[in-house]
Amino acid sequence: MRNTRADGTDFWSARDLQQLLGYERWERFETAVERAIAACENSGHEPKDHFRGAAKKVSLGSGATRAVIDWHLSRYAAYLVAMNGDPRKAEIAAAQTYFAVKTREAEIAAMKTASPAKPTFAQALRGWADEVEAREAAEARVAELAPRAEIADQYEENPGPTLTQLHKAYFPTVRARDFFEHLYQRRYLIDQRGTRWSETRQEWRDGHEHGHPTAKGKRFFYLASRLDPNGVRRYQARVIPGDAEHQLVAALHRDGLTPRVPSGPAELT
Repeated sequence: MRNTRADGTDFWSARDLQQLLGYERWERFETAVERAIAACENSGHEPKDHFRGAAKKVSLGSGATRAVIDWHLSRYAAYLVAMNGDPRKAEIAAAQTYFAVKTREAEIAAMKTASPAKPTFAQALRGWADEVEAREAAEARVAELAPRAEIADQYEENPGPTLTQLHKAYFPTVRARDFFEHLYQRRYLIDQRGTRWSETRQEWRDGHEHGHPTAKGKRFFYLASRLDPNGVRRYQARVIPGDAEHQLVAALHRDGLTPRVPSGPAELT
């Protein structure tokens, strides 16, 4: 599946890896890609060096084709995608095992090159224990993030208002800054303002889960996906339409915010 550019460098298509790693839907596979990009940045590497946005032509079955979003991945990026995938999938588990074995083989080869002494049993055992711990951490991340796509699918036809729309419709007399500060202070939303240091940009940035629903907020909010102008999928909190929306307004009223009843559904659009 390796591709080679004109300059001789290799890359792998994310669309090709999607099928190989057992993902039927691109939206869910792209979640693994986004986690891999975050891991790349947090490790001090420049994501643009390993994840390049691209387009790929796919057949529509009638001889026609259309362009879809793709990523051109370096070998390191492909490794990160596999390690951030859903380990419940047999294909992901096989890929993670493959990379773990290859990593261990490379470590042993480096040790042999650096010194004729063989690794001790304790060193080898520690190496495999580290791999198990990393696998368990990956499984915990998937257990937390995997339901995101399924929840968003439920509200595809009626996505519910954004938080800005909710504020304008129900609490127009409250300053927007105070409204959002209330959501953070009352633990409806995760507050990660300025908690992540970016080595590449040399600045403090918001954490990856900033603005996502807390355990308390999941009664009222869900994460909706969208593509930004660069074709990267982003997630924003939206209000669950229906009863949850009205319950949220009532809860915020009990907290001390003064609402007004909107004149009609048009105010939420």
